[in-house]
This record gives sequence, structure tokens and C-alpha cells, in this order.
Amino acid sequence: MRIEIDKNKIPYVFTFKSGSEIYLLRIKHFKTNDRIYVDIMDEDGEILLENEKLICGRPLGWFMLEDDNKNINNDFLNCYIVPLAQDNKEIPVTFENFCETVFLEYFEIEEDEEDVE
Repeated sequence: MRIEIDKNKIPYVFTFKSGSEIYLLRIKHFKTNDRIYVDIMDEDGEILLENEKLICGRPLGWFMLEDDNKNINNDFLNCYIVPLAQDNKEIPVTFENFCETVFLEYFEIEEDEEDVE
């Protein structure tokens, strides 16, 4: 599912709900390198991830999603937020292409059937 963002409001913070969890996402544009960055906070404003540069095809906080044993990190997002390009090419996410040909997409994390038992 696409996360709708008005890039003309950048920098700005908005509320994002995933399941029963509420997060705050801060979208930023660093003009020195023309890249888009995101901060993710819990609903109380506590930083979970700061200054994450958007990279096409790589989930935000990918290095925090699982531990070394592939267990889901319950202290982080309960979903995947991934910048994806319409043409599926890995390109730098810039102010020019953000929300034009590159969009933030949301995917629920599916638990393994073994974990559900």
C-alpha cells in the first residue's frame, strides 16, 4: 500500500498507523546532497530511527528489523516501509523524483506459520 506524502510540505511530520501501533514519520530533504531522509518515532515521540536515507528497494531500518537469529524486533516497526521506483530500478531518491516516480510503500510483516502456533 502506498503511503501518500505531499512532498511540498517537506520537512514535515505525520502520523502513520500500522496494525494497532501508531508511529510518527518525519520526512526531510538534505539540500547538500539532494537526498530524502526519514526519522521514525513511536507515538510518544521517542526516536526509533533517525536520519535514514531512502534507498530504492531497501526497507527503512532494514538492519533493525530482525536480530541475528532472524527473530522480528518487537521494539521496532511492525511493518516494512520501502521506497520503490515505478520502473523497479535502483536510483537515488531525490527531491525531484520523490513522490513522482519513487514512492514509499507499506507492507505488513507476515509471521511464519511456525511462530503462530
